Amino acid sequence: MKVLIVVDMQNDFIDGSLGTLEAVRIVPHVVEKIHAWEGPVYATQLKAMKMCQIAIYNE
Repeated sequence: MKVLIVVDMQNDFIDGSLGTLEAVRIVPHVVEKIHAWEGPVYATQLKAMKMCQIAIYNE
C-alpha cells in the first residue's frame, strides 16, 4: 500500500517566523497532490492543511 506523508506543513514553517517565499509557493502544489492522491494521507502537523481546508484522514 502506498501512503502520502506530509511533514511539518505548519504555519511557522510556511508564512510564520521561520517561513520563506518558497514555502508559501509550494502550498498549492501540496494541496493539489493531496487532492489527487488515491490512498491514505498522514500528516505530522495539520495547521496549514486546515488553513487550506483539506481533510486528512488517518486510517
